[in-house]
Amino acid sequence: MKKRFALMGMLATTSLALFTSPALSFAQARVGQLGNGGPFQERSGLSSWIAQANWSTYQGANGRYEVQFPQQPRRQSITISMDSENMDLTMTMLIHEDPGNNIVLMSASAPLASPPGMTINPERRLDRGRDGAVAWMNATIHQEDRITVQGFPARSLVVSTPNQLRFQYVFIIDADNAMLYQLMVGGLSVEHLNSPDARRFFNSFNIR
Repeated sequence: MKKRFALMGMLATTSLALFTSPALSFAQARVGQLGNGGPFQERSGLSSWIAQANWSTYQGANGRYEVQFPQQPRRQSITISMDSENMDLTMTMLIHEDPGNNIVLMSASAPLASPPGMTINPERRLDRGRDGAVAWMNATIHQEDRITVQGFPARSLVVSTPNQLRFQYVFIIDADNAMLYQLMVGGLSVEHLNSPDARRFFNSFNIR
């Protein structure tokens, strides 16, 4: 169980790196089913797995966004060399890990790599991130929804990995400011993704 939980954190960290990469192979991506429902709707009666937690609002890097966590999250920054763009990309994350309930919550932001003078195509970036993350994780998409968050184009994905980890991702593109935002809930069952606490986390997100 601990090994699977550690893997959740690793996948959460790496998926953002894949999302922001300008060149990826999508050959392994597998789309199982496209859904039309909202990304945060309740689909089960699972009781709150952190109901007694002291939820507080935390700000992401440079105060660009805010989101609630049940405990103070761990802050982590990773710098990735973007060889094709001749630049480094720094992404910053807030991560809450709950080994007792096998849950990971993560928010992240990163500047979008783009050559000077090139216009960012939000839907193309969202497609690229979806395919790259799914291919790297060898995951199956169970639901994909094109949504907006505060008026920004976004994508919600519910996926599973071969070892039965479950993730819901929400990717958000602010093309005018060349920024990517990501929210993620990961667990061992789909019920964790549909819990009131997962919805609270997603719905608390606010771009400042």
